[in-house]
Amino acid sequence: MLSGEGTFLLFGLFMIGRTEIKLDRIIWWDFVAKIISIVFVMLSGIGGIIPTLVESRSFGSDLTLRHSMGFSHYNILGALVVSLILEWIYLRKQNLNMVDFGWIAVILLLMNHFVDSRTSFIVGILALILTVFSKLTRKILRLKLMKIISVRAYIEAAFISFFAAAHFLAGNGTGFWDRLNSMLSSRISIAQFYLQNSGVRVLPKTLPQYLNTGLVVLDNTYVYLGVHLGIIALVLFLLLMTTLGYRLLTQNNFYGMIVFICFAILGMMESTLFYSSMNFLVIFLATFDQRRNQATYSERNEGVTIN
Repeated sequence: MLSGEGTFLLFGLFMIGRTEIKLDRIIWWDFVAKIISIVFVMLSGIGGIIPTLVESRSFGSDLTLRHSMGFSHYNILGALVVSLILEWIYLRKQNLNMVDFGWIAVILLLMNHFVDSRTSFIVGILALILTVFSKLTRKILRLKLMKIISVRAYIEAAFISFFAAAHFLAGNGTGFWDRLNSMLSSRISIAQFYLQNSGVRVLPKTLPQYLNTGLVVLDNTYVYLGVHLGIIALVLFLLLMTTLGYRLLTQNNFYGMIVFICFAILGMMESTLFYSSMNFLVIFLATFDQRRNQATYSERNEGVTIN
């Protein structure tokens, strides 16, 4: 590919891929593989076998110490942990109980303390709230207006991302935009930089380094796809994910919709939403034909039971 972003090619392969393997089984083994891989990298980083990052956030008066624990960036570990949490929520479904919620809360608190990945923590807390109050969440998602909004979550997230990047106005640090941008670790102003300097093209193009950092820094999947891989890739991604949302809704896959919404929001703060290793919902793209006529799939699937 012109951009060198082979990962998006892998995402595209799920469109033509087909599997008869039970979807939950695939997600379960992906969950197990992630745990083993994450623990291995963390132990290797803590033990000094592989390089790790330890530094202060150094944002104004915020001097929080962050640990990457062997990963190349703090947010990669944060996103993987949230992906694990969302997989567990999807696998457990209505079997989720206070023990599950307790462990999820502990993991999120530990991640927030040691890794300090704000965006992953926010999405993790949202997922926890939606599942703890699942009865209320289910009623809300059954409303006609919420069905329309939730199915189009990725399109709406893309619109918000581009709107914020295009209209961001830096002030004296106390205004709405400044506070929001600070809370999101300058993601809005960074997205604006790339939108203004690269623009949205039809075909892929190389992104410039961000200011004097010497790095390409763009933590927003929608803006990243638009300015780096081009409008065709962005539209394709949005169409596929919206189709997936419609399938989840018509199948009454309640927990799938919770995960779907959480990932759509995470995409506004991370650039890896089309990575199957992060967004396991991409696996659903290979099972469309298999689930086409199963309108009550999630109601029959009781989830993983722990004895």
